[in-house]
Amino acid sequence: MSKKLPWIILAVMALWALAGLRAPKDKSGFDTVDFGRLPVLLNGRLQPLDSVARNSLLIMRTRRSVSYEETDAGGKKVRRRLAATPWLMEVMMRPEVADTRPTFRIDN
Repeated sequence: MSKKLPWIILAVMALWALAGLRAPKDKSGFDTVDFGRLPVLLNGRLQPLDSVARNSLLIMRTRRSVSYEETDAGGKKVRRRLAATPWLMEVMMRPEVADTRPTFRIDN
């Protein structure tokens, strides 16, 4: 058993490292990873929508995500975070919801 233990540990570590290389699964039903890879012509060059979303948020918020509060079913306020690509999808496809999000950062 003592001779097999290093090989078992090596195999477990290799599987753990390979599992981290997979693309993250989106639970919402939309494939935001592939949506973010769509090419767009902006400022004279082609770039993926994910870059457009991240750069737009960096300009408006100095961050690459949007944090907001939402009331859950129990009536408690829950802090949620929206990444750049889902934020851009919401702005383009559900503007009435996107208008309620605190997108612009105001430093006073």
